[in-house]
Order: sequence, then structure tokens, then C-alpha cells
Amino acid sequence: FAHNFSYSSAPKFFAFFPVAILYLSLYAIFVRKIRLPLRPLLFILVLFVTIHAFHLIPQISNLFEPTSHIYYKVISSDAKKDAVNFFVSISQVAKASTHLIGGGSNLLFLIFPAIIFLGGIINTFPKIGTREIRLNFLFVLIFFLISFFLVTAKITDVGFSFYQSLFTLPGFTMFRSYVGQWMHLYIFFYSLLLGISLFYLLVLLRDRKRITLFSLLLAILLFNALPFLRGDSIRAVLTRSAGVEVRIPIHMDSKYEKALASIRNDPIDGKYLTFPLVDHFYQILAGSEGGAYLGPSTISYLTGKKDFGSSQILASFTEALLKSAKEEDITTFSNIFPLLNIRYLFYNSDPYIYENFLDFPYQQMREYMPKNQAGYQAFIDKLPIAKKVDFGEKYHIYAINDNLYLPHIYVAKNIRLVEDANDVSAYLLKNFSQTGELRTTFLEDEVMEDISTPASIPKIFFAKINPTKYLIHVSGADAPYLLTFLEAFNSDWKLFLSERNEHGEAVASYFDGAVEEGKHKDIFLDATTFETLGKFPIADTRHVLANGYANAWYVLPSDVGGKANYTLALEMTSQRLFYISFAISLVGLFVTVMLLIRELIKHD
Repeated sequence: FAHNFSYSSAPKFFAFFPVAILYLSLYAIFVRKIRLPLRPLLFILVLFVTIHAFHLIPQISNLFEPTSHIYYKVISSDAKKDAVNFFVSISQVAKASTHLIGGGSNLLFLIFPAIIFLGGIINTFPKIGTREIRLNFLFVLIFFLISFFLVTAKITDVGFSFYQSLFTLPGFTMFRSYVGQWMHLYIFFYSLLLGISLFYLLVLLRDRKRITLFSLLLAILLFNALPFLRGDSIRAVLTRSAGVEVRIPIHMDSKYEKALASIRNDPIDGKYLTFPLVDHFYQILAGSEGGAYLGPSTISYLTGKKDFGSSQILASFTEALLKSAKEEDITTFSNIFPLLNIRYLFYNSDPYIYENFLDFPYQQMREYMPKNQAGYQAFIDKLPIAKKVDFGEKYHIYAINDNLYLPHIYVAKNIRLVEDANDVSAYLLKNFSQTGELRTTFLEDEVMEDISTPASIPKIFFAKINPTKYLIHVSGADAPYLLTFLEAFNSDWKLFLSERNEHGEAVASYFDGAVEEGKHKDIFLDATTFETLGKFPIADTRHVLANGYANAWYVLPSDVGGKANYTLALEMTSQRLFYISFAISLVGLFVTVMLLIRELIKHD
């Protein structure tokens, strides 16, 4: 269906299919002289898009959502500047020659460009091949040159400047990482062009020379396939720094598996801060028998819990947080725990993962965070945390002190105004009080006209149904209150009045029972998934940015019909679009399978 569900899959999809389909259409019309059957082709196109609906429709929808990551990367005012800077930076290491000779490391692959060059010369011979084949060669050559330009972007200085100018086109910023995004298209046309050129040579050469050429090509392919057959591709070297060669294959430590299982089974919906911090969206994990894993956080992907282990994930708090770490301002650093709903600290104390990777992915972090694992342990000992559990000698989970933990959802007892702060995140990190009322929500001054600190606040019980839906049971709500949700602000988070009145069993209680948390679940689809369809959200005009990044709703008694006790459904409504898109894809897949079965039966 796709590489994955993320933003990175879209550029490859839109890079390959439009250009490849354009070539096939022109080939059919001008080379084969075929009158295209528009209705069947339109049906096939609709079916194709339908099958891909589950990831295309949500991505296209997010493209026009101002608060989404995709909008920022593709359409926002900063998108072009960021894209150009990224494009220029990677252009310093990309070489056009590497694409022509199969990676640039094996000169034997020069025979492929040579075959294409000879094929181009032979194509001019009037007696070699049919007119159709010669014309197709020219078509493929034109598209090959276009794809070669796109995948290299360094064909003369004029070409380089021209590619930069393309970023002014709406949406073209998705192709800033041009080498990877256009590679599938380039390989497609390279293969076609090489195939036709090889055909020309085999037609021109006599039997003995044909066998010689064929044997040479076979020998080159087999010789270069040896590393693949030996498994070298999965034994690639991650780093050779510090005099140690670290390779990819790992056998996951059973103790780490137990740590992941413990995290997954924890009923509390709190987030994790992961040490050592890395520069990018990667985690380093050593295997029990050597090797190391470099990739996305295993905590996020394998446990269903959210963790902060990268400077980029910490978003607007990063600069102020790292500055406080460098200055050993523990109080300011510790304020990140309540602000980001961090309940635990996970620390991997293995020296292998930190001291053998002197550059990527720790280079920037080493300027602020401890330089070695001993320094990290000393830094952790100063934090307001308590050891929860050890898994062997390397993996440790610490619990944030109870007096410094803000649950995922709470009602603000104190509302503070952020005035004239150039950097709101730095202001919050510095001014969040650990000794005062922890249930404090910071709002920017422009949203404070009709919102005031409540005289009394209700009790709430909340439980996670899945990452896009929470149930909140409210009791004793006799006045307006500010409901705060410590998740990145998005206008698609909506509050609905739910018909459900059940109050589940609490697994955690905070602030003398004022906030209770139920055991979290991870239900993808059930009978209540679409309970909010057709309902209007409440307090939607009073959905405001809180704590510099989070969500808050100022709920009035009139929003709930004057009730004092009721249940709210907090839902990411854009998830509905995924459910609809997924259903469309299932229908498309079903139709495709039925058509294939019909064809098989017909030919039998």
C-alpha cells in the first residue's frame, strides 16, 4: 500500500506515479498509436486512488491544516526557506556520478552507462530496430534525463539554481530531500533505457560476441551480488568512532524486552523522558551480543506510550531546556516534567551506546548534556525523581516525584497570564512554580478577556480509549472551569457531551482525589467509536492554546445544559477521516480482488 503512514511516504508516491503514468500515456499515444480507452483507464485510476485512500486522504487533509506538521513543511511561510536550506546542505554530499555507476563504489558498473551510450548511437541506425522501438528509445531517454536531473539537481550551476526556483511552486517543498524522493522514478527509467540499449547491442552483435557480452554482464551482476548474498547489507557498519566498529545486526537484550513489557503494561497514561537525549528522531540500542539499533524510539512504537528522547520532539522547549541543563539549573530543567506530562524517566546507562557514537546522533546534545554516562548518572541523581525499577545493569526507570507530576488531563485551579514574553516556552520553563499550585495553566494575554480563575473546580475522572479519544467524567461542576489537556494543540481536538455515565475503576489519584485516572486502553474500533457523529462540539469557541503548546477549553454550565455531573468525550475528529479513508480502501481492495477473480474464471 505505501512505505508507511507518515509524511515521508507522500513525496515518493507523488514523485513516481504522475511522471510514470505520463510517460506510459505518451508512449501509448505517440509510439504505439493506441487510442486510449478513457473510461476503463479512468475506472482503473479511481480504483488505484481508492486503494491508496487510507493514507492519501488524511495526508492531503493535513496539508491544509495550519497546525499540522505537513502544513509547516509544505505550505507555511517558513517551508520554502527550510526546504532551500535543507536542499543546499545535502547537495554538498550528493554526486551525479554515483547514480550513473551504481553507487560510485564499483567502476565495473561503468559498463551500464557505456551500454546506454552505445544504444543511443545504434538508435540512429535506420536498419536497427523498428520505428516504434527507436521512437520509444527517444521517449525513454528524455524522461531518463529529466529524472536524472531531479535525482541529482546538480546538472550545471544553471540547473542547480533552476531546481531551487522550483521550491516556489506550491507543494514542491516535499521534494527537498531530492535524492531519496526521486530515486524510484530514476531507477524506473534507467532500467527501461538500459534494457532497450542492451536489446540494440544484442541485435547488432553476432552470436559469439553476444555470448561474451551476456557472460560479462552476468559476471558483473553475480560479483556485485556477493555482498548481498553474504548478508553484508544487514551487517552494515553504523559507526567506527572511538576505535570501535559497531554494526547493525543485534540480538535484543532480554532485559530490555522486559523493560518494554513493563512500560507497555503500566496503566498510567504518563509520558517518558529518555536519556541519553539524541539530536534527531533516533534511538541507539545495543544488542546483547554486539551491534546496535539506530532508529525510531522503541518505546513509542512498541509500547504505545509517548516518550521524549530527541531535541526535535521537545519542540519549542528545546533551547531553554538545554540551556538549563548546561548551566545545571535543575529547578528550571525539572519544570519540563509537569509542563509535558512526563511521569517517568527511562535511562539507558550502557556506555556502549553513548561513548562509541562520538558524533551522530549525540553531537549537538553533548554541547549541553553530560559528556559520558557517568556524567549522566550524576545529573540524574540531582533530579526530583525516585528509582522505580532496574532491568539488569543497563536499563532503569525512575518515577517523577508525585508533587511534580501533572496528569494528562486536569482542571486548572490557577490561571496565569503570560505577558510580554518574547519566548513563551522559555518563560514557562523558568516561571513554573513547583512550590505553588501545580494545577496551573498559562494562557497568553489575548485569550484572557472572558476567562478567569475559578472560585471552585469540579472533580474529574479520565481514561484513554485510544490515542485519539479520551473519556472524562465530570462531577460537581457548578461554575465555569478550564479543562487542560497536555497534548500538542490542534483545532481538531474537540469536546463532546457523551451519553455514557459509567465511571471506571481508578488506577491513580491526584490532588486528594480531585483528579482520578482510569486504566488506559487502546481500542481501534468498537460499537462506541462513532458515538460523537452528528453531535456538535462544546466550548469550541473557547478552545485555547495553553502552556505554550497544549489544549484548554473554558467550559460553561450552559455548554452542558446546566448539569453538574456528566461525561465528556475528548476526540481528535480528524481520526474520523482515517476511518472513512480506510473503509474506502477496503472497498477498493475488495473490488480489485473480485475483478481479478472474475478474469481468472473467465480465462479458465
